[in-house]
Amino acid sequence: MALLLSSHSPSLSRAIDRHFPEHGDVRVSHLPAPKMEALRGALVAGLQKVPVPSLQEIHKSSRAHPSSIVLHGPDLCPEYIVHLRGELPAKKVARMRELLQERRHSLRDMAKQLTMPTNRLRWYIRYYEPGVVLPLSDGRPVRQLTRPEGLGRLTLG
Repeated sequence: MALLLSSHSPSLSRAIDRHFPEHGDVRVSHLPAPKMEALRGALVAGLQKVPVPSLQEIHKSSRAHPSSIVLHGPDLCPEYIVHLRGELPAKKVARMRELLQERRHSLRDMAKQLTMPTNRLRWYIRYYEPGVVLPLSDGRPVRQLTRPEGLGRLTLG
């Protein structure tokens, strides 16, 4: 898009973010479909094992980069974290939902208040509130509690 508009990519991204902040929350996967399926398969297979394999073991079995597991894992198999770490106490789930309802807290702020790492919080949000649109950056607020209708890519035509 930057080439079509004869613009610098970062400045175009900032302009889109300024006018359409919700589009900065939408993650487009650059992981090839076979790798995505291998990651999903490794996570789902891990649910059947005792003990549940760690993320490092999932990394080895799926050959997915650790950052890909952190980014895509919650969407592919949100149940994984519950099998690995256990369910959250009811008070923490209630607090997490309160923070989400306020629609102003970043994942980093929420994680600090819930005393857990942001990567783990992403998994738990996806497990307990599957419709929430998680921002790409941990510093951005969670604005959307449900996926917008017709959510797709920005197009020129």
